[in-house]
Amino acid sequence: MAKIEIRFICDVFSADYLTVKSVHDRIEVGHYDSSNDILNRIHLDQSTAIKFAKTLRTEINKIK
Repeated sequence: MAKIEIRFICDVFSADYLTVKSVHDRIEVGHYDSSNDILNRIHLDQSTAIKFAKTLRTEINKIK
């Protein structure tokens, strides 16, 4: 299996990025700086991650 990491560019600092990955039974959203040091990290359980995704989609649709 290919080892691929998707990075989302952070809008606050150009060299920062966000990642989303599954860690054990949680979803982890990490905020990293240009030297790959972790700045912030949140862990969401499955039901919270689903609610977060729905809320994010709603907010994206408001932008359109």
